Amino acid sequence: MSSLIKYNGLTTDANTDPLAIFNDSSGSEKLRIINAGYLGINTSSPALRLHIADSTADFEAMRLENTRAYSTANKIYLEYTLNTDSAVRDAVYLRGSFSNITDASRVGLLEIQTCNSGSPATVLAVNGNKVGINTITPGASLDVRGDAIFNEDGGDKDFRIEGDTEVNLLCIDASTDRIGIATNAPASLLDVRGQVSANVGSASSPAYSFVSDLNTGMYSPSA
Repeated sequence: MSSLIKYNGLTTDANTDPLAIFNDSSGSEKLRIINAGYLGINTSSPALRLHIADSTADFEAMRLENTRAYSTANKIYLEYTLNTDSAVRDAVYLRGSFSNITDASRVGLLEIQTCNSGSPATVLAVNGNKVGINTITPGASLDVRGDAIFNEDGGDKDFRIEGDTEVNLLCIDASTDRIGIATNAPASLLDVRGQVSANVGSASSPAYSFVSDLNTGMYSPSA
């Protein structure tokens, strides 16, 4: 037989759940802590340490709020730490704050850090409408401070850069392993549809030369 304790909407079952809280008016369960140490909100069977369930459209599951007066020092943190051989270290670190608090130009900052060689390192930051990789102060819509690799898996994934008026300013056609300038259908390894300029060069250092013979090629003798 279960041993139940109920007081002002609180019900405990010593044989199954340490604590369950119900809504007095509807009788629906609102919160439960099970023996495994899992906390469920709007669910009677939490699957994780914190399990929040709701069927409402556009549901705001959780809010963290710092009510201190406006300051760039105000921050909200989510941290995942691990015990290592020497200390407790942040494995994943999520921070929300403001980089500018002026009402007319308030700028939010979202920062994600991970542990790199034992030290925290920012891997991704959203500062206002700019995204930074390896920086929290991106200077453009996308600011990458470090090496970048595209299509490492070698799939048929094209890459295109569009200019102000030229939609195919630079195109990489992965299916043919060709590069096109001003064309999205390059017919050779490098296909340029337009005028190309180069330094005039000289007899000893031509503007256009061969990889195996840098002294042989084309230059402008009038120079």
